[in-house]
Amino acid sequence: CRVDPWQSGKAVAEVRRGFEELGACGLYLDPWEENFQANDDVVVSIVQEAARYNRPVVVNAGHVRVSHPTQIWDLASRFPDIQFVACNGGQINICGILLFEARRMLEACPNLAIETAGTYREDFLEEVVTEVGEERVIFASGAPVYDQEFEMARVHLAHLNESQKDKLWGSNALRVFGS
Repeated sequence: CRVDPWQSGKAVAEVRRGFEELGACGLYLDPWEENFQANDDVVVSIVQEAARYNRPVVVNAGHVRVSHPTQIWDLASRFPDIQFVACNGGQINICGILLFEARRMLEACPNLAIETAGTYREDFLEEVVTEVGEERVIFASGAPVYDQEFEMARVHLAHLNESQKDKLWGSNALRVFGS
C-alpha cells in the first residue's frame, strides 16, 4: 500500500483500506516521490496505522536529502515493534560513507532489513548476511528500473551458502510480508 503522507487523514484511511479491503501486505513510503524526509513527523500517523495491522514498512532508501540511512535509522528506532525494510541496500551510491551509514543503521535497528535491488557490491551483501544477520537481507528485483539478470546474478555470485541464499531468495520475504 503506497500513500502520500501529506494527505494526512486521507492517507491513514487509505492505509486502512489497503490492509482491510485490498489485501496489502505492507506500507510503502517513497520520500523521493512524495517529497518528505523519511523521519519527518508527517509519516507518524501512517506508520502507526501500519503498526495497528502488524504490517511492515518499506522505505525507498538512499536519497541523501530525504531517505539517508540515518533518517531511516531514526524512523525505525522510533517504532521498534514494526519491521522496516530499506530499499536499495539502505543507500544508492554504494560509496564509503553511505555504506558505512547503512551498516550502522542495520546494527542499530534490529527491526530493520534491507533489500538487494541496485546494491551492486556483493561484498556489502555478504558482510551484512554474515556479520549482521542472514534474516536481514531480502532479494528484490527493482523492476523495471534494474536489469533482472544482473540483480539475480548478484545473489547467485555472492559467497554465501545455499541456506543463506534461500533466505535471501524468498524465506525472509515470506517471514516479513507473509505468505
